[in-house]
Amino acid sequence: INEKNYEKAESLCKEFLNFFPKSYSSRCILAYIYRGLDNYKQAHLYLEEAIDLNPKKPVAHLLHGEIYFRQNKYEEAIDVLKKLLEYKVKLNNLYIILGNSHLLRNYGNYDYMKAAEYYNISLKNDSNSYLCLKNYTYSYEKQGFYLNALMILGKLLDISKKDSLVLCYYGEILYNMKQYSKAILYFTEANIIDPENIHNLNKRAIANYAIQEYDKVILDLDKIIQLDPLNSSAYYLK
Repeated sequence: INEKNYEKAESLCKEFLNFFPKSYSSRCILAYIYRGLDNYKQAHLYLEEAIDLNPKKPVAHLLHGEIYFRQNKYEEAIDVLKKLLEYKVKLNNLYIILGNSHLLRNYGNYDYMKAAEYYNISLKNDSNSYLCLKNYTYSYEKQGFYLNALMILGKLLDISKKDSLVLCYYGEILYNMKQYSKAILYFTEANIIDPENIHNLNKRAIANYAIQEYDKVILDLDKIIQLDPLNSSAYYLK
């Protein structure tokens, strides 16, 4: 499996299963192999068998939910993974996948609230998880809790002060709060680090437009057009 020789691993695992037909772990390994082969239907079959053998063991449930997540079946992922919570299982990856599933299912504020709840639990175990912190920020932003979002972004900047994407995101939230001048400072800092980031240049141009600094708007739009001559939105705003 480590060498991604899934066909050989599949053959050996099935041979083992013939001798030990009630093996929970073999079914989980086979499911993992089929996951690697993108054969999700077969993976689900083996995981269902493993769960029937031992409903309270966490591995099959977690892998089951993770595969549903990979298939963009967020409803099914949530349903499967919530069973682990009923069994009082505490796995950091469980909370991250649950949070991501709620975030991407996007049924409105309820999902964003649940996502934030699960990210918060996960961060208690790994306070410096970049992806978790970033998604946590997004869940707060979508709820309109901008101060909470800025607090989480501050933690990301503590981890890496030169992260242009985080600086840009910080500026975007300040812009949403109508703090245009502060937002421009963050967009500018991001631009110093990554001067060819068109998204950041566009956001700075829009912020300057909001405070009627039109000469600065034109400068950024000209840079965007130079980097991307077919950027129709830059021509339109100019």
